[in-house]
Amino acid sequence: MNKRGLISTILVICIAFSLLSAAYANPAETVQEKADVLNTLSLLKGDGSGDYNLEGQLKRSEAATFIVRILGKETHVEANKKNYWSTPFSDVISTQWYAPYVGYCVKQGIINGMDDGDFHPEETVTEKAFLKMVLGVLGYKYGSDFTWDNVYKTAYNVELVDNRSYLLRSADNDEYKRAEVVEVLYSALTKEMKDTKKTLIEWLVDEGAVSSELAVDEGFIEEEEVDELPTEIEEVRVLGPASISITFNEQIDDVDDDDIVIYETKDFTKRLTVSIEDRSKDEIILNTSMQVPEREYTIEIYNVTDMYGNVSKTLFETFEGHDEVEVDSDFFRIKKIEPVNKSTVNVYFTHPVIDNSDYVKYYKIYKDKKTHCIGRQLFHGSKDTRLKLRWCGSELKRHGYGGKCFIYLENCRRPYKCIRHKVKRWGRGQHVLSCKGRRGRGF
Repeated sequence: MNKRGLISTILVICIAFSLLSAAYANPAETVQEKADVLNTLSLLKGDGSGDYNLEGQLKRSEAATFIVRILGKETHVEANKKNYWSTPFSDVISTQWYAPYVGYCVKQGIINGMDDGDFHPEETVTEKAFLKMVLGVLGYKYGSDFTWDNVYKTAYNVELVDNRSYLLRSADNDEYKRAEVVEVLYSALTKEMKDTKKTLIEWLVDEGAVSSELAVDEGFIEEEEVDELPTEIEEVRVLGPASISITFNEQIDDVDDDDIVIYETKDFTKRLTVSIEDRSKDEIILNTSMQVPEREYTIEIYNVTDMYGNVSKTLFETFEGHDEVEVDSDFFRIKKIEPVNKSTVNVYFTHPVIDNSDYVKYYKIYKDKKTHCIGRQLFHGSKDTRLKLRWCGSELKRHGYGGKCFIYLENCRRPYKCIRHKVKRWGRGQHVLSCKGRRGRGF
């Protein structure tokens, strides 16, 4: 290769490395650099001048604080101190600043206390004790996934520590320095959590404890992997008295029935039953129990996961219960139906009825194309556009009372032509009105 060609090659390599360094931040190498990164992420606090007392030791009370921070729960604990003040340890006084941190860790199963039943908050934390806590942060259960005897081995296997000597260690280290704590915390950020299969730093980004920009800047996440779009409910459409559609602003993974709650906005105790009927990439169709027309409902959906694996803890939206549309037409049509009780329904027409509509056997209730019930009695209402139909209530209940059904006016002749409301036509001369049973109010 000639000199000019060699210089060109070197320039290309230099440019490539400069671009690479712009895209990926250099990982911290020294303990001080790692401490600075943890400080930037608000996981470690110094004295404001970069002094983290790395040669000192960590108190057990301080260790609990570290664990809460690296779980991304410090804001939550501070806002809900009263829920965590009380602990099973007699030496953790509820008025102490660290009490809610210890209490939170206890509720998460990360802290169990010492053999004498106390916590000993002012004592320094040992290496085994701190590694046990961090393994708990990563989702490993003490007593099932690991024990006190194999803490070191488990920490090595999940790569919290990288010295092979941990495979053979057994004695605890009572002189555990804050510098070693920093090494373990920094290492934990890049480790996959047992249950979520996400790294701890990704978990912190999802929790909102660390911004995605900071995670990218510090080299933990590649920029193209960051999903800046928070999952939201884009639209709730009421499809019928017992059916709604929910559209999201992006593609989501599966949502389970148990993750969805719908209740009256003014009364949380009045809930609708919910089941998922169908789903697509960004939409789910729900079947609900009967909605009260024009009543405002709130829908909550928990643990919605997008295609990037980001979890939105709770999504909220409101909608109004289905309002039956009345048909107005110059032609003869079924205008609406009105459930009266478990065995009676009013049928309204757009025009006065004539004798052709008086034959009660013309009226049937179908479900899944099968006859559920045949009209038993028919009465003219106070207005000549209404008929009151009475059905065999026992049959309605036995054949799935409360489920979706259809009313047919069969064998209609002129001047009726096509008498229908919300048409679903399965045969010549059958005209359908969709309805939904209401307990205590209709069939």
